[in-house]
Amino acid sequence: MATEEEDWLAWEGAPERAQRGSSLGNADCFLRADAEANLDGFWLAANNRWYTGQLSLRVIAPNGLALRRVVYAPAYQAAIYGHTAGASWEKRLFVAATGPRAYLWIRGRGLENSGTVEIACEWRVGAARSEMHRAQPAWQDCERQWKLDTEFADGLRFLPRDDGADGLMLWASQTPQQRALAEPAFVRLRFAVPVDAEGRLDFWLCLTAWADPAQEAEDTPPPAAAAFAGMQRALAEVVGPEPEPPANRRLVERAVGWGKVCSRRVWHCYAAAEAGFTNDPPGNTIVTRDAAWFVFGADHFAPQWSRALLETLARHAVYPSGKIAEYVRLAPTGGERDDYRLNINDATPLFVLAIDHHWRQTGDRAALEALYPAARGAAQWILAQRRDDGLVWCDGRGTNVFGIGGWRNILPGYRLAGALTELNAECVAALRAAARLAEAAGDAAHRPLFAQGASQLDAAMAQLIDPQTGLFLLNRDERGPNLMLALDLALPALFAAGPEEARIRTLLRLTEPDFAHPHGLCTLSKNDPAYHPRFGWGLMGGSWPNATAWGAAALAPYRPQRAWELAEALARTLFPETWNAPAGVGVPGQFPEWFDGDTGQSAGMSLSPWMPATYVWLVREALEGAAPTLFP
Repeated sequence: MATEEEDWLAWEGAPERAQRGSSLGNADCFLRADAEANLDGFWLAANNRWYTGQLSLRVIAPNGLALRRVVYAPAYQAAIYGHTAGASWEKRLFVAATGPRAYLWIRGRGLENSGTVEIACEWRVGAARSEMHRAQPAWQDCERQWKLDTEFADGLRFLPRDDGADGLMLWASQTPQQRALAEPAFVRLRFAVPVDAEGRLDFWLCLTAWADPAQEAEDTPPPAAAAFAGMQRALAEVVGPEPEPPANRRLVERAVGWGKVCSRRVWHCYAAAEAGFTNDPPGNTIVTRDAAWFVFGADHFAPQWSRALLETLARHAVYPSGKIAEYVRLAPTGGERDDYRLNINDATPLFVLAIDHHWRQTGDRAALEALYPAARGAAQWILAQRRDDGLVWCDGRGTNVFGIGGWRNILPGYRLAGALTELNAECVAALRAAARLAEAAGDAAHRPLFAQGASQLDAAMAQLIDPQTGLFLLNRDERGPNLMLALDLALPALFAAGPEEARIRTLLRLTEPDFAHPHGLCTLSKNDPAYHPRFGWGLMGGSWPNATAWGAAALAPYRPQRAWELAEALARTLFPETWNAPAGVGVPGQFPEWFDGDTGQSAGMSLSPWMPATYVWLVREALEGAAPTLFP
């Protein structure tokens, strides 16, 4: 059965091409699907808890249905079935535009009129682990016991036996003929659904959850058709109308559209009405680095999200010194933050850059006035981290997150501290941004201080160049210079920091064949003795789409054709017909987290939360030149 909506972004294909379910979400909830459009886990932003294992629907009479096609669309995932008698069926899973509410919706066409169809529902009420997805519910959620509290003609209300304030409700569009409840909280329902005079069938289930009694909806939810129309309207506000790109740019434009869609899926309203997104969905931890890259993209299609996210960070991530935390965690009991005991990492300069970008993109003076004090404090902290050589030093003494000052900070047994070229380039850009913000805010005292600091640090970066090769060092610490080449070193060119000849020479070196990957660029040269295609989540040789995007953006002024080719390579990761490697965790329409450096297989998260918005930034700003120009 063809879908009713003409959706230029939707991907439709054979079931064997898409063997994993998608991730769907709104401000209040996040769900995961299996490959046949059944619900496979449901999460609430208000309390950071998982609810429900699998909730499935299937037609059991007439039998003989065969799965023909699958659809991955912005608002839903669907499975399309055919029957030997010529009937067609579609099962669709989607979340409502607002509220913690998910629908399973079955429609049939070409049926024998005036008959009935038997549909079975199976529902694992409590949270359960999934074999389909990487992130799993906490053991506390899986071990909760549930009790049937109320049984309505067309609904079931479950409450936890631990007397929690939360609960679950399952509504159906008609009364079931049979109900069976088994431990541990497993429900089986059977429905005899009538076929109308035109041979059509329409049946839906709605799952609703709440974190406290005040959030429980008392009324029957709207029918699936009405709820779905609301979600379509909400997405249209974010995605906008279908563009009319040149034929050779349609692939990229589809990826831009999906970038906006996937950004909405991970945008949540947490406890105490704080807004943001996690770097590992679903969850309530906001990582400043990833939040900044989200802002750079969201400023182009949802600036209200950017402002809310920056305000959340300004409330929770700013230390009294001005330093910015690596992350904040927004729990119902209050926020907490962590800096991994580092004096500085990339969180501090990226926070300043995000505020500057938002101001230049939106001209929102109220946001500037609210956020400038935090940006000023962060810039002052950057200046205070310079050593006698004029460079900013990260004093990390441990390994992994406790000893790495840049973006590849989850490498086990690895230390990358001292004067990092990546970090210093970001600090140059942040100090320039702080000077612009000071001027816009009327802070005449700090504008020259920040501008002078940027110039001095920019000049000091000449010390981070290898005199033998003319390439930037990865870092310099108490042990001396580190000559390793990594994709991190595209950032001086992106931020226009340090001597121009060195930054361009280094950038072009990173695009040579030993860094090439089917989906972009590798994090490390394949000729490097430390190269490994998967070690440390691919950070020592795998390919990360976000780093490829940085490289493409940096290349745009010098090799525009190559920059577009990298953008197209990233776009191809969304659509199965263009995959040239095993699917791994790939899901149509979703940007994966990283790829094996050798095989190209996708790994990590099937929906990278920061990459969708980063891709929008890459295309709209770095490649097409939409203002503001990041970052010089």
